[in-house]
Amino acid sequence: DTGGSIRVPASYCGLCGFRPTHGRVSMEGSRPLAPSFDTCGWFTRDMALLERVGRVLLDSNTAGAAPVQKWLVATDAFALADKSTVSAIYAGMSDGAAFAELCQAVGKPIEVKVAPEGDPAIGDLNEWLTAFRVLQAWEVWECHGEWVQKAKPNFGPGINDRFQMASEITAEQRAAAADVRRQISTQMDALLAPAGTVLLVPSTPGPGPMLDTPQDELNDFRMRALTLTSIAGLAGLPQLNFPLASEDGAPIGLGVIGARGMDEELLKFGLVLEKILPMYPSRNSKA
Repeated sequence: DTGGSIRVPASYCGLCGFRPTHGRVSMEGSRPLAPSFDTCGWFTRDMALLERVGRVLLDSNTAGAAPVQKWLVATDAFALADKSTVSAIYAGMSDGAAFAELCQAVGKPIEVKVAPEGDPAIGDLNEWLTAFRVLQAWEVWECHGEWVQKAKPNFGPGINDRFQMASEITAEQRAAAADVRRQISTQMDALLAPAGTVLLVPSTPGPGPMLDTPQDELNDFRMRALTLTSIAGLAGLPQLNFPLASEDGAPIGLGVIGARGMDEELLKFGLVLEKILPMYPSRNSKA
């Protein structure tokens, strides 16, 4: 998972998915894409196995966090999702008995903005996306630019355009984006304090797009999805996809972002969610 390649398909397919804190699972032996964003994540059908895999893969020397005891809802992140998706997630979360049980476990939710208004140093979430795209593109070209120039592979139109963009990123653009990233990391560390705080976001703007979706709509959807996934990516934070809801039968994931190094407690919180909330497909389904 560099820009969302665990979280997004997990959301589309109704699976549990996990992107760990950057650096907590070894990437030794893997082919890098953008090393400061690359993480080794995993998918499972249920939270029990997701948590069990974490116990095997996560570096125990870098652990350290308190159990989840406070949850925030990112209103500016939810504003990026389709209205029908927001409604489905809120409906899944706000079932009377389940919601009361969840509040008893971690308190009442608190609405926040991930990108605070009036802070020119980091701007709004659109500017977070710009920083992510510049930094990722720079690193991708550093890793693969020489091969692209020599091999001249026959990429599809979208991939070709993105490699062309990556080749044109300047050192000055990269340095400016790195400054923004440092500010974002500081902001996210402050937002997720004290220990045991998690942030809820939509994993994606909606269900997986249909094959016949017009290209302009697909591009808009992709940009909104990258904006959502860049929140954890820029700050190097762990994120869980919990398969909470569906829209016309298609799965929708709830994203849960934790503080740096909070991976084990985030996975344990997923077990709590699985016991309390509905899950796609229903726990009682054999699908």
